[in-house]
Amino acid sequence: MRGQGEKQNAMTDRIKQFKGVLVWVMVAGIILVALTIVAVNLLDRLVIEQAAAENLQDEFLRAAGSLSRIIGKSGDIHDLNALREAFQDIFELRPGIRRLSVYELIPGSTRLILSSDPGTVPGTLSLHEQTEIAAGRSVAYFDNSLIDRAWLITAPIRLNGRIVGALRGRYSVWKYDRLIRQEGQLAKDVGIAAVTITCLVFLLLIRLKVHQPIRQLLQAMRRAEAGDLTSQAPLVGPSDLQDVASQFNRMLGRVREALAVKEALLGEIQGFNDMLKRRVAETKEELHQANAMLVEARIQTERAEKLAALGELSSMVAHELGNPLNAISGHLQLLSKEADRKERYRHLTIIRSEIDRMVTIIQHILE
Repeated sequence: MRGQGEKQNAMTDRIKQFKGVLVWVMVAGIILVALTIVAVNLLDRLVIEQAAAENLQDEFLRAAGSLSRIIGKSGDIHDLNALREAFQDIFELRPGIRRLSVYELIPGSTRLILSSDPGTVPGTLSLHEQTEIAAGRSVAYFDNSLIDRAWLITAPIRLNGRIVGALRGRYSVWKYDRLIRQEGQLAKDVGIAAVTITCLVFLLLIRLKVHQPIRQLLQAMRRAEAGDLTSQAPLVGPSDLQDVASQFNRMLGRVREALAVKEALLGEIQGFNDMLKRRVAETKEELHQANAMLVEARIQTERAEKLAALGELSSMVAHELGNPLNAISGHLQLLSKEADRKERYRHLTIIRSEIDRMVTIIQHILE
């Protein structure tokens, strides 16, 4: 029972450790999902921004083409009225464009002709922009210095197939930013839902597949500890728990076999004790009878010894007193026939001496 208690305590400690591992697994899952959401957001941002750049650049190139056609109709890049009408059309057709500027390409430099927001644009293009525009290529770079992030795109303006200037515009990506935020919020909601559902499913599986089999195993251990060795732990749950339950059932089987052997040995010992008691009682009775016989034999021996001593005493008395009595008897016979007084006195003297002798012998025997 002590071993079962130790195993039960060890199982309880394992459950606590398992719960701690479960908490760490959940925390790790949440961290991984959070990192996944961040990575998805970054990837979505990069993909959407790249798509926005390509899309916006294509749109801006078409706007630059439209402006080139308008300038081609007037034949002069300095026609400010035509440029303003073109700006108005572009702003109406493409509301994402926040600012437009037209630069004239002159040898070795560029000069600002018209801008929708002249206070915020430079008077000339950078050397890199000048080089790219002169080569007929557009230039775009991303500006996130303001809340309203935008692409700054510069495209060449052609007049009769010749590059005469550049159209520079700020194309806001607020629609794409909104899409990114929506995607991020959706990813966050999906991630939170996925983590919640995963944790609930994981907890349910742990509850059904691990915690419940462990509880059943602990209940079987408690019943065995209380003395019910007939209980069996169910073989359910993961393979490790099934191995533990199988080992526990085999241990209970060995304990039951040991108890059966113990009961058999106790029965044999009880029978041996009863037989030993009977043998002791019989031996005690025999000893009592033998003791009585010995007592009787001793009494008989003492009696025989007394009789022998009495016989010896009688023989001794008969021997010691026989001679004086014979002498007295003979002298009495002689005394009855003797007439002489002296002889009669002599016989009486002898008789008296023999009687004194007998008295002495009797006193000696009495002593």
